[in-house]
Amino acid sequence: MLKNWVMPRWDTYPLDDIKAVAVEEWLGKLQRTVGDEKIDLAPGSKKKTRDVMHVLFKHAIRYEWMDSNPNRGSPPGRRAAVGPRTDRSLRLIASDL
Repeated sequence: MLKNWVMPRWDTYPLDDIKAVAVEEWLGKLQRTVGDEKIDLAPGSKKKTRDVMHVLFKHAIRYEWMDSNPNRGSPPGRRAAVGPRTDRSLRLIASDL
């Protein structure tokens, strides 16, 4: 999930720039290729992908890299004092799982 779906789409975004609406739209459009045809990803696969992102954001909140989880649609709180995080941070978080 992380390597095939999450990182290719989100690894260049600072964590604070990832918004709930954008994640929901992206999840709704996830497709896989079978032969020459694109097929919507199964609902269970989309849920697992969302769950992986949820865990990543929980770790980012734990390390105070962000204040709220956009996967929950939480209202934004105060911004963390540290700068925006990008692909390197997501990879570090993912390696901690």
